Amino acid sequence: MKISFSTLLTLTIVFFSLSAAAQEHEYELDESYSISDGATIHLNSNDASVTIRGSDREDVHLTVYRKVVIDGDLDKEDRFKVGVKERNGDLYIKERSEQTQSGWFSSISIDEKEYRITIETPKNISLDIDGDDDQYHIMDIAGNVNLSADDTDVNLQRIGGQQFVFEIDDGTIRLDEGRGDLELDMDDGQFSVERADFNSIKAQADDGRFDITSSLSSNGRYEFGMDDGDLHFSVAKGGGTFRIRHDDASIDTDGSFKFLSQESEEYTELGLDGGNAQVEIQTDDGLIKLNRSNK
Repeated sequence: MKISFSTLLTLTIVFFSLSAAAQEHEYELDESYSISDGATIHLNSNDASVTIRGSDREDVHLTVYRKVVIDGDLDKEDRFKVGVKERNGDLYIKERSEQTQSGWFSSISIDEKEYRITIETPKNISLDIDGDDDQYHIMDIAGNVNLSADDTDVNLQRIGGQQFVFEIDDGTIRLDEGRGDLELDMDDGQFSVERADFNSIKAQADDGRFDITSSLSSNGRYEFGMDDGDLHFSVAKGGGTFRIRHDDASIDTDGSFKFLSQESEEYTELGLDGGNAQVEIQTDDGLIKLNRSNK
């Protein structure tokens, strides 16, 4: 039996079309792990919606669900998994992803439809998070928070730790309250805290915005360095000296602040009664707004 060239071509096209059909891959994990009291959860993820919630439980309950659609490859396997290790009382959670392919097609696309990580943990733990393009909802944690991420959105509620360290590129961080020491390094992001009692702040930004309501510790030190960024600092309690080094910045204060000196057009010193805190602000082109909070 002879097969014409046109028939063979048709069969080949059909075969390749079926082979290249979209493939749906799902990954699920639902396990519990032990952790020491006062230990740290280390989390590494990418492009996930992450919820971390503290409770009265004694172990860590981890659930992961991920669904992707792979389109354009004859035989494509999505080797994704989340590895979990217990080490020296801490818990390490890290995603591992590898795509392998066989066949004739090399052009593929991977569409991540859904990726959720939920961690239920004892309250008395700290967090060490490394992510990229994630969304975080973190609540009821008694320990410290260290978070490094690129394009991220972070919402923290009822965090009782004494140390907050954030390093983000482009994102938003929101705290309802905070205390202890704050370190913040961001490029084009926004940071806000509603009720804080920080002993020290060291914040650096390129083109960002800080909205902070905090008490000033009597001997505390608060440093802000910005290029083209804005700072709104509302002082809940305490006072001190505010030294502002600026280029083409706009400075707005309420009647609580006293003008102390202006050594040059690029240096302004202000005073606020109620304490001896030292506040250093350096900016090139931005808005500095200072006021005494009425809350």
